[in-house]
Amino acid sequence: MILKKQVQFIAALSAFLSILFVGWTSHYVIQGAPWAIINTSLGAAAIILFAAPKSEFARPWALMGGQVVAALVGVTTAYLIQNIYLASAVAVAVSIIIMINLRCLFPPAGACALTPILSPETFHALGYFYVLTPVLLNALLICLFSWLVDRLVLDRMVSRKVQSVIDRGLPISEKDIKKAVAGMQTYIDISAEDMLEIYNRAQHHARRRVYREVKPKRLRTKRSRKGVKSE
Repeated sequence: MILKKQVQFIAALSAFLSILFVGWTSHYVIQGAPWAIINTSLGAAAIILFAAPKSEFARPWALMGGQVVAALVGVTTAYLIQNIYLASAVAVAVSIIIMINLRCLFPPAGACALTPILSPETFHALGYFYVLTPVLLNALLICLFSWLVDRLVLDRMVSRKVQSVIDRGLPISEKDIKKAVAGMQTYIDISAEDMLEIYNRAQHHARRRVYREVKPKRLRTKRSRKGVKSE
């Protein structure tokens, strides 16, 4: 899915400013070494937030919860397992299971799980404080910046109060889906074919639901009419 030039520029500029904002703010709050100020997953998080803001991964709970969970798992694994290869594998696998169950799956959080294991200076200097700074602090700051961009820029570009109307008399094609998505001026992490399949399945389930709701009413109406005739 190719975004329009204006949207590309806004996404790139937002990512640039967000990392600059998080870096400078964290620097004044933490006053530490660079590896203790900026979290390694921040770049990937910025790409998701500003280039694919409609993604499920761009939700605040996914961004913050996922990174905090992975950081906790990473530090704990670094304490318990000495072999870095085994520790890395365990940290990522356990992080996935916990994030899925807590509904905060966030792919960039994998870096949070690996950093304490692969960066001895981070692990020995910070320990569990790594979860608070830089992980949680960075996540809160970039979420705040994303919210500001959404309110001050995106809301003015696209009206969110759009009433969706489905015309049952007109069939929807894959080409129609692509044009509709292109008009939204945002990246959606799903293909047009899959969207069309979802739409068709939703229509099928809607027809079945309506049929189940209407059928008992028709039966009651027929029975009442028969009762009137018999009288």
